[in-house]
Amino acid sequence: MEIILASKSPRRKELLSTIVNDFKIIESTFDESSIKINNPKKLVKALAQGKCEKVFNETTGVRCVIGADSIVVVNNKVLGKPKTEEKAKEMLRLISGTKHQVLTGMCIKYTFDNELVSQLSFVCSSTVYFKKLDEKEIEEYVNSKEPLDKAGAYAIQGLAGKFVEKINGSFHNIVGLPVAQLYSVLKQENII
Repeated sequence: MEIILASKSPRRKELLSTIVNDFKIIESTFDESSIKINNPKKLVKALAQGKCEKVFNETTGVRCVIGADSIVVVNNKVLGKPKTEEKAKEMLRLISGTKHQVLTGMCIKYTFDNELVSQLSFVCSSTVYFKKLDEKEIEEYVNSKEPLDKAGAYAIQGLAGKFVEKINGSFHNIVGLPVAQLYSVLKQENII
C-alpha cells in the first residue's frame, strides 16, 4: 500500500518517518478558508479531512492518505499561522503567561483495493503552559522569523522551547503530528 502524507510540513514529514519508512508527500491544495466552523475541535477535524480528501481524490490505486492540521486555542480564540510579524507579536502576547491547547486534527483515508474506501478522523489535544514573556523576548523571537509559519506563532521544538514551562499531553502533537496516536490507528487498521 502506498502511504501519502498530504502536507508540505517538514516537521510532519520528520515525525511520520518515525512510524513509516516509505511514504510519499503530496501537498494538499485544499482551500482552508472554505471552512467556517466556530468549534475549534470540529474546525481542526474538518481542515484535516479537507486536506486528506483533496489528495485522496487526486490519486489512484491502493493507498492511504494522511491529512493533518494544527491550531492553537487560547481563551476560546483560535490562533492559526500569523501572516505578518505584527500578527505574530499579537499571538505571542495572547499566549504569554497562559495555558493554551494545541489541537491537531487527523484524517486517514485508505483503500485496500480500488472498491472499498475507509476513512477515520480524530483530534489530539495537548495543553501548553507558557511563561510570561516581556516585549524584548517577543521582539527577539519574532525577529528570528521562526514564528511566521507556525500555528500560534511558536515552535516548541525550536527557539520557543525555552518559553514552555510544562505540557500535558503529547509533545509530538504540539510539533504537528501525534505520533503515538497515529501509530496506534495505522496498526489497528492493518495499514502498517
